[in-house]
Amino acid sequence: IWSKTNYNKPQVKFSEHVAAVKAIAWSPHQHGTMCSGGGTADRCIRFWNTLTCKPMHWVDTGSQVCNLIYSKNVNELVSTHGYSKNEIIVWKQPQMKKLAVLTGHTYRVLYLAMSPDGQTLVTGAGDETLRFWKVFHQKDNHNSHNHKYRLQFVILGEKIERYNYIIQIQMERNLIYHITNIIIKVKYYINKYIYFSKSGVLGFW
Repeated sequence: IWSKTNYNKPQVKFSEHVAAVKAIAWSPHQHGTMCSGGGTADRCIRFWNTLTCKPMHWVDTGSQVCNLIYSKNVNELVSTHGYSKNEIIVWKQPQMKKLAVLTGHTYRVLYLAMSPDGQTLVTGAGDETLRFWKVFHQKDNHNSHNHKYRLQFVILGEKIERYNYIIQIQMERNLIYHITNIIIKVKYYINKYIYFSKSGVLGFW
């Protein structure tokens, strides 16, 4: 851990991991708390207090840790994994209790990102797929025990397989909205044509 006012010497070094540190994340819910994940020979997620410069608790996940990200809305952590399980795990903080294990990828889950509203995750893996997961509620809904962890859709090259009717409904609503706008515009120009025609501006009707 480095201080932005002193780049010559780190404030503290943590060396408990026994393999490459593959992931790191700062908690937005607990000031000064950081977590890190180790590679295949380590498999652990470790928590550190950067204010006291002391290690906290840790958990053996059973597989290589590839990514870590905290939920923006609730005190939960998401980890993605490689060999040997290739899964995504949602953890309750600070107990590190497993809330969900999301499967589907067949290779290491190398990439992880969260939507701006903090509700949806996207994961990418060596199986050449992007998978979108509806994981968290909005920030004003604190009833995290009622999560419905579900796969929204998978992108395989240019092919999209949809698994959630909510997406289909949203697409239908968007289509109806655009069709309605087109109808309104058509009616407007028809009425305008009739008006100018009757007034003789167009010279015929």
